[in-house]
Amino acid sequence: MNSTEHLEIEHKFLVNAGFDLGEFKRRVRALKPSHETEVDVRDVYYVPMSRIPCVLRHRYDHELQQLTMKSIGSKDAEVRTEVNIDLSQAKGDQSTTIRAFLAPFEIIWSGGLSKRVTAFHLPRCEVVHYTAVADKDIDGAAVAVHCVEFEAVGCSSVAEAVEVIRSYESMLGFDAATRTKESLFEMILAPAIPAEVRKKIRVNI
Repeated sequence: MNSTEHLEIEHKFLVNAGFDLGEFKRRVRALKPSHETEVDVRDVYYVPMSRIPCVLRHRYDHELQQLTMKSIGSKDAEVRTEVNIDLSQAKGDQSTTIRAFLAPFEIIWSGGLSKRVTAFHLPRCEVVHYTAVADKDIDGAAVAVHCVEFEAVGCSSVAEAVEVIRSYESMLGFDAATRTKESLFEMILAPAIPAEVRKKIRVNI
């Protein structure tokens, strides 16, 4: 196992709803990605009572289905624990089975979001644009964010991964100093968690 296995290493940039996605695609395609995909993704997050601050995520789209454990609560989401278990696509959406599987783990809150994702697969990096919309409104308003992400893949160390990310950021006109340090869960779902549930979570979110 290399030192980045079971780690998610990424930089996330918030962009506005008027972001020029067409120009962004043109610039990324000029870097000759091996392939690109556009997919609608469904994510449901489950917050367990746990000694280790984490969330569990069930992801389902037409390309993959996974159950994932992600760490939460750090001051910077650049490097986080991420452990993925691939699930069979042959059985279709396994949401019901996932809920039954997680029932004994004392899930204290759950919330979902939908994403429209455009992903480009480049050497050692995935560059992604997505719009994510939460199921649960906050103060009566739908919560949506628009993001560009750079996620390192196949790197042998955190230092190498961050160097790869910064290289692609530079080529595409992004500045790491302006990235958000929050995870998507913390931005779009955590604000909807009731105060009484927050008190049970062993981390400030």
